Amino acid sequence: MKKLLLLFLLINSYLSLYAQTRILETGTLIGKVRSADGQPASYVGVFLPALGLSEQTDQTGSFRFAKIAIGQQTIQARLVGFEPASQTVTVRAGEITKVEITLKETSQQLNEIVVNGYVAYRNEVTNLATRTATPILEIPQSIQVIPQQVLRDQQAFTINEAIRNVAGMNLFSVYQDYTMRGFRSNDGNFAYNGVRGALYQFDQPGQLFNVEKIEAIKGPASSLFSNASPGGIINIVTKQPLTTRRYELSASYGTYNQFRLMADATGPLSPKLFYRLIAGYENSDALSRVQHIRHLFLAPSLRYQFSDRTQATLEINLYNDRRTVGFERGLLAPQQADGTYNLNALPIRWTRHNENDFSKTRGLSAQLRFSHQFSSLLSLHAMARSVHSDQEQQDITSGFGELVIAGVDSLINRSYQYFKQKPLFSFQANLYVQARLQTGPFEHLLIAGTDLANMGRTYYYGSWRAPSLSIYNPNFSRDYPVDRSQANQSFGGYTTENTWLLGGYVQDQISLARGLKALLGLRYDTYHYKNSSTDDFDAAYSGRDASTATVVLPRLGLVYQPVNMLSLYASYSEGFQPQYSNLNNAGGPFDPERGVQYEIGAKAELLGGKLVPTIAFYHLDKKNILVPDPTDPNGLRQRSDGKARSKGVEVTLQGNLTTQLSLITSYAYNQTKNQKGGEFGAPEGSLYPMAPNHTANAWVKYSFTNGPLNGLSLNTGLQHVSKRNTFTEGFVLPGFTTLDAGLSYKIKAISLGLNGNNLTNIRYYTGGYGRGIFWAGMPRSFRLTLGYQF
Repeated sequence: MKKLLLLFLLINSYLSLYAQTRILETGTLIGKVRSADGQPASYVGVFLPALGLSEQTDQTGSFRFAKIAIGQQTIQARLVGFEPASQTVTVRAGEITKVEITLKETSQQLNEIVVNGYVAYRNEVTNLATRTATPILEIPQSIQVIPQQVLRDQQAFTINEAIRNVAGMNLFSVYQDYTMRGFRSNDGNFAYNGVRGALYQFDQPGQLFNVEKIEAIKGPASSLFSNASPGGIINIVTKQPLTTRRYELSASYGTYNQFRLMADATGPLSPKLFYRLIAGYENSDALSRVQHIRHLFLAPSLRYQFSDRTQATLEINLYNDRRTVGFERGLLAPQQADGTYNLNALPIRWTRHNENDFSKTRGLSAQLRFSHQFSSLLSLHAMARSVHSDQEQQDITSGFGELVIAGVDSLINRSYQYFKQKPLFSFQANLYVQARLQTGPFEHLLIAGTDLANMGRTYYYGSWRAPSLSIYNPNFSRDYPVDRSQANQSFGGYTTENTWLLGGYVQDQISLARGLKALLGLRYDTYHYKNSSTDDFDAAYSGRDASTATVVLPRLGLVYQPVNMLSLYASYSEGFQPQYSNLNNAGGPFDPERGVQYEIGAKAELLGGKLVPTIAFYHLDKKNILVPDPTDPNGLRQRSDGKARSKGVEVTLQGNLTTQLSLITSYAYNQTKNQKGGEFGAPEGSLYPMAPNHTANAWVKYSFTNGPLNGLSLNTGLQHVSKRNTFTEGFVLPGFTTLDAGLSYKIKAISLGLNGNNLTNIRYYTGGYGRGIFWAGMPRSFRLTLGYQF
């Protein structure tokens, strides 16, 4: 750690002291790209073909090329949905040349995107990994973007359905609960438009009504995003107000009476004010026999363009979710006489829940983003996000332990649970400055910022004993009314939790020489956590716990581009997670969990930038894991010397082979092991739960663009996940491969799409905790969507 900090300081000292020698045979070119109505055009690709250079415009439509050859240069701007524009300028030695380019929208190209997904299966730029509009090729870390067109073609309705496209990522359960690079990652690892704060609660897969694309940064990301799982961060990019009017309506129907409506309207309210309003509704049954879901969603947003240099966007998301069961517990596996488990003993629609269970959740988020460009070299950005939700649930369920009485086949240890949470809240504000500087021949893109977060919740949880249940001939009539007397109660009480986070960070992206760039980052974080609790059985009881800690996190990366369309990179990054168990009598206080990753890889752009292959090799250690203290005979104390290691390789190929053929494919090999102490009580050396060695995904789309089949697209895909360990030692979920297909047809403003999933109708399991709780995947199913755009 000390060596890395010293290296960081030495490099920056060297660069700041380098002689201020101007290279007179080069010049600088800066400019702005606008749409036809005069508004700044963000994230436009800008190219100097003769020099093999490319850049992306930022949020204000600005771009910059430094140290380029003098003389006449042709500059091109390209953006999907607009006619390419070019302009010839003269670059003079030692001078700054300014240029302005206007893009004209073309309906023909827009139709091509919607029908064919042309170029839309890849994404050139992201703000997620660096908080700057950086081409993915120039980021020294594995980044993957799932664009809107892929979500449309697959008819993905939730985040759970979309993450199949992310290399090295798979479901841990049916909740917002995933594995990334072998480590568990859930709703706490979500960002929306670059700001932390999950809209949906843990037991609710996030809806995609207003989602433009999904971005995944692999490995520790705490240098910019504070505390996070070492596996990575998921960023949800929402649909933003547009400068041109556009309206869309769609209706979908699918297996288990899934009925879904969506409406989207956007455009100008005045020359400077733009709006977007998205509404969604779902009414559906589910795989679980008693589950029924009703979900209402609204997302209004406004963008005000104060000037070419200043803009602000306000976005509101709110939902009302009603379903029979919140934490739906899936299947169980009876143990057989030889000690093995029968995973297929029960039908996939079997349930342990009662049709009188309920879950009621409401959520509201507000996000404000502001940016001001003082000049082409200096800008200010501010972001704030607030999330507030409440939830009430009751269900009759069972836990993980001994679930079946041998020879009786009855589910024992069932319990009635009541949970009421009001409120659950989070607030995060981020303020940073972005500046371009020059020290000698080196160009710097600097950001320096600070963020503040406060999150917490107050909830009541109570549990009462419930009748046993025959698993083969269940009789639910004895479940209700519930005996809620104290004599029948197992547990009950209120808990209040609160966490404050304050951090500061600095990052420097340095152009060292043509084709060679470095990234240096450093973050300081401090957090304070506290909780208090009461006990229904002891009115005088008041439990308290608290934790305070600070961390310093470095980040280093190097990118080398021997040619403009190929980059080789190496990186080092660290992350942290607070410990939320710190009582002295339990062994605390403890240092935070730490994640340390080394990664090398290569990225390329083929076929004129339409096809993007990537490969990444990583070595990721997780340290300071809480594990049982073997010296404590009572099993109450813990130690924080547990260790785990994840290592592997990820390969992706994404984009377009031709104007008619698009694809997104990936393969990941991962090995994640308990190295010391055994997290989750597992033996040392064992593989982590829900961390498969192999995952793969492929999705291919062919579009007819001429003749009588013009407007027709055919899709096919597969998903493979190998076997996975669980929390139950010896209980393994088998691997599976599912096959999917779809077709869509568009004529003028009307579109029709039909998708079929798991066409071979195999029985498979998406995730699980152990023999008592695991989840089956959908059998053969379909979705039909009718859309109208105007």
